[in-house]
Amino acid sequence: MKIHGSLALLAFAAGFAGCATVDVQTDFSRNADFARYRTYDWFPQAQESGGTPLGQNPRMRNHIQAALERELSAKGLRLQPGGTTDFYVAYHLVGQEKVDGTSWGYGLGYWGHGSASGG
Repeated sequence: MKIHGSLALLAFAAGFAGCATVDVQTDFSRNADFARYRTYDWFPQAQESGGTPLGQNPRMRNHIQAALERELSAKGLRLQPGGTTDFYVAYHLVGQEKVDGTSWGYGLGYWGHGSASGG
């Protein structure tokens, strides 16, 4: 019985992982000397709500910005709002809902004889 439970858990995890694909794209100048950058600020439009429900959710925006600030801080960069800064950070969020259905062919069918009018 433990094997069936383990297989069910594995199947669930594999199915759930298939829904969690993330595509990250970046844009930057290949000529930029990133070693000289020390401070950053949020690009003003990054504070506005995006065109998707995810982008309009303040909790989601706060979560994304906190994660970015943690990563930038770990690299020795510091947030300097409202002043002269070395660079600006912006992000754009796009979500897509996908539904994948599979028919296994189970079910009951009726193949009646005669017509619908009883004749």
